[in-house]
Amino acid sequence: MLKVLISYSSALFASNIFTGILSFFATMLAAKLLNKTDFGLYNHYVLIYATVGIFFISGTQQSLIIFINTDREANEPLFIRLMLTFVLIFSVISGVAFWIALRFFSLATCLAIVAIVPNVFTLLAALVYRASLRARGEVLIRMAISLINSLFTVGLLLIWTSKYAPIVADMCSLILPAGIAFFFLHRHTKMSSMFISPFDPGLRLFWKTTAPLWVAGVLFSLNDQIRRIIVDWHLGVGDLAILSFVYAVYTMVQRPVEMIQRSILPVLSIHKNWSGDEKRIMVVNSLIFPFFGLFIFLCYPILLKLGKYHSYEDTLYYLLIMCSALPIISVEFIFAAMCIAIGQEKINRDVMLLAVLINLPISFFMIFYFGLAGAFWAFPIYNISYGIVLGIKLRHIFKEQISFAASLVARCIIVYSICLTWIYVCPNISLASVAIIIFVLGTRCLSMWSIKQCKEIYWAFKT
Repeated sequence: MLKVLISYSSALFASNIFTGILSFFATMLAAKLLNKTDFGLYNHYVLIYATVGIFFISGTQQSLIIFINTDREANEPLFIRLMLTFVLIFSVISGVAFWIALRFFSLATCLAIVAIVPNVFTLLAALVYRASLRARGEVLIRMAISLINSLFTVGLLLIWTSKYAPIVADMCSLILPAGIAFFFLHRHTKMSSMFISPFDPGLRLFWKTTAPLWVAGVLFSLNDQIRRIIVDWHLGVGDLAILSFVYAVYTMVQRPVEMIQRSILPVLSIHKNWSGDEKRIMVVNSLIFPFFGLFIFLCYPILLKLGKYHSYEDTLYYLLIMCSALPIISVEFIFAAMCIAIGQEKINRDVMLLAVLINLPISFFMIFYFGLAGAFWAFPIYNISYGIVLGIKLRHIFKEQISFAASLVARCIIVYSICLTWIYVCPNISLASVAIIIFVLGTRCLSMWSIKQCKEIYWAFKT
């Protein structure tokens, strides 16, 4: 299982490192050339289509993997036909909504309505390839989106310093890859017809598994988006720009986590005999991801200085807050995938509901009383509450794994917290780099790793 996981994840990781760097610098260029209000307008546009897209994509990521792997030859064409039916219906609806919305809303808001359909279609197309662990198809779609977005954003901003330049580039990066995905899916899949009724009996299993996961997915995504909406509404687009700027850096930390997160469920679903591999994955995650995060934190002050991002000075504190729960994030998504892989998706829905119900009032309180800092503190608070509730719900099913993970995360948090405090107190890179040494020696002293374990994991990956 480890070999399959590392093989698939490495393909996604390699492509995403390249495209992620391009996307990151494109975002940084937009933040530099545009003022806070115009940069906030672009993030307002993304926020709208991403939030609406939640209601179409949520839950599908997990349920589609289960649906396709039940009977790949029969079910994959059924879902592709359902996607094409979605495109036909909602393209007409979004076109009509665009012209109506022009009378009442800004152009950026109206363009966000148009972007919903290609955004959802490309996400679903990538999921089709992921469900059967075909990395090449998913990599192609994601690279196309990121490359077009980055190149168009840089090109347009250099010749047209307009607040609509990044919006136009983003729309091109959604529409063109959607066309590419449609071509390849239609070409390589045998279908009796292009469209299908959503109520077709063959889709019954898909809807059955999607329902509880859709609720969980919507709650998770809305929890994230609502924070931004409150910042946009209560604090203004200036603070939304700061939140989006720091979040862009956070995605560089989060990207490796996402690669494993995308791969773990299909691997667990296809390979049922885990044989303790899930514990090895927890150990690797709890070491690699916080370590990578520390490296990003060291580079952040240099980025601000070299890029002359004077509007975003003194934001290292916000980044450290946002990433403070990274040891918990590194492990909790493995349990969520394990839960879904054994057919207990309703538990994941219930956990998400409880975590969001706990976190949303806290987010409102934090943002209204502590301003922008409260918005950043809401990120780790959610991760902690979700991890605690998930552990309580799964304590009888995965008793041994829960005990192992709790001990692992507790030790990692101790060392990681010391490292974050050191970087905040000593942001100078020569002094802050000591945090790397502290993390390596601290995790070794707390028996989180050994030379023998490293060799075992290495040979597991290699064989």
